Amino acid sequence: MLTSALLVGSAEAQTASLNGRVVDPSGRPIPGAEVTVSLLQTGWEEKGATDAAGIYSFPALQIGRYRVRAEAASFQKLEKTIVATVGDRLVVDFELPVLGDRTVVTVVDTLVQVNRENSTVSTLYTRELIQKQSNRRSLVDELTAKGVRLTAQRRALIEIMQEAEDHLDASSLLSLARKREPGINRATVYRTIEKLKSLGLIDELDLMHMNGEKHYYEVRPHRDHIHLACLHCGGIEEFSSPTFEELKHEMASITGFKIQAIRVEVGGLCSKCGTKKQEREQSLQ
Repeated sequence: MLTSALLVGSAEAQTASLNGRVVDPSGRPIPGAEVTVSLLQTGWEEKGATDAAGIYSFPALQIGRYRVRAEAASFQKLEKTIVATVGDRLVVDFELPVLGDRTVVTVVDTLVQVNRENSTVSTLYTRELIQKQSNRRSLVDELTAKGVRLTAQRRALIEIMQEAEDHLDASSLLSLARKREPGINRATVYRTIEKLKSLGLIDELDLMHMNGEKHYYEVRPHRDHIHLACLHCGGIEEFSSPTFEELKHEMASITGFKIQAIRVEVGGLCSKCGTKKQEREQSLQ
């Protein structure tokens, strides 16, 4: 039995895993997209399909160089090339252009490798991912499509929220809006916030209550993310990964729960504050 277990463990150790997400140009998942991996040295290939969250997975690939192709009805096909080495956890995402779009798509060899022993690589990758894929919805377009009347004051508030790089509370929103529309009042701010919340267009955040009971607001992105709150400097980072999407899908599949909104906040120390703390501790030793 021991020999058998060792052989199984050895076989697993000689493979790599690959997963990722297939989305449309707006960042929405494409369920049922076909993903094919082809081992270039031998011509062996395996096909898979994305789930409801647009996620695909190949948990055990042989070591070698692969071409990964993603395709779906009404979308252009894309291919990327990766190299899988022992123990790699590879993440390759696709954003498929709409079929007939005149945008020129250049396909280049892409190596996305997340090393188990190097958390920095994972952090850098996921930050780049969130910037590219968690694009915000257009509030003006969404409200217009829903037939919501936009007064000058309401439009000013919406444009400020759309353009904001930081998370704004109601007071900050009011202050910025008065620079554009001096006559705006606090009641209009709260009515607009409630309207946007009821339509599912913005999220209300506590951000670990670092500033008391203040609530903050952000435009809901096409892809959910986790807020990382530094309890020392107060900085906020946004983190997203295919694993988070897989967890949401698993929760929904097992429980039958229809997820409409999800918010996760994590408190700790950012990389800069964590490094400074470590340096101080070392200097005292």
